[in-house]
Amino acid sequence: MDFLSFVFLNFLAMISPGPDFAIVTQYGLKASRKAAFFASCGVAAALIIHVLYCVTGIALFLNSSPRALLLIKFLGGVYLSYLGIKSILSAGKDDDQKEIKIKNAFAAGFLCNLLNPKATVFLLSLFGIFAQSMTTVASKFAFGMSIPVLAIVYFSFLSYLITHPKFLPFLQKRRKFFISVMGGVISLIGVAGIVSAISGYIKL
Repeated sequence: MDFLSFVFLNFLAMISPGPDFAIVTQYGLKASRKAAFFASCGVAAALIIHVLYCVTGIALFLNSSPRALLLIKFLGGVYLSYLGIKSILSAGKDDDQKEIKIKNAFAAGFLCNLLNPKATVFLLSLFGIFAQSMTTVASKFAFGMSIPVLAIVYFSFLSYLITHPKFLPFLQKRRKFFISVMGGVISLIGVAGIVSAISGYIKL
């Protein structure tokens, strides 16, 4: 029951509009289904890093060191703000699909998730709540790996959906608007992370 609750909470967090959703959608609209899929793989790879530090002593260090966590929040917020602004500024450009390399899509998805302060805080909290259910190596592996597996399944489906012939023409006609909105979402999350980090540091 705890495992299903864990997976369900992760799924709810995953489908809510955020930087991961935005980055995958952007690559689907600006490049191709393949680029969107590799951005999804980048997100899943970053989640593996999150899982590793959540099931090791690094998570205890982050929880016991507010300044370290605030620094991660601040740096993540700066990167997401940069990513969002860059997206907004490039929304009106007609990029050549061939110029968008697959490795760039993977790197964008990876860094977007890895440096997302909300992902760090959410997963640290979630693993803390379900810690009693992860008493063995097998249970930690099952709980932990459910996160990147769920991510690759969901975001691969999203990549397929947004590039489907029935939806792509509609989205492409409004590409500038959608990419600007997605960029705005990423920027707002980044700014929120920066503000949260600064206010948290002031209160220390």
